[in-house]
Amino acid sequence: MRKVAIIAMLFGILALSGCGESEHTVSWYKDHPDVAQKKADECKDDTAKEVTSDCQNAIKANTDKVLYGDGSFETPDISIGSDKSGDADKNGE
Repeated sequence: MRKVAIIAMLFGILALSGCGESEHTVSWYKDHPDVAQKKADECKDDTAKEVTSDCQNAIKANTDKVLYGDGSFETPDISIGSDKSGDADKNGE
């Protein structure tokens, strides 16, 4: 009985791990836009998949493509205090 439980647990772990599905980086998806689009569409159709890092990478690559054309630019830093141009002292601050 214990062997059956161990085997069932191993199959469950394999099922949860995606059965060998590979994860790709944002850069990889930017180099393969057709695959990124297909993966993003799959992810948007299944909220459980949408939170995985692979889906997030595909969605980010697609978003960058829409925002920046070919996706060659990184997302700009728009956080407070991110002004690196040195213009902060312009008004005597």
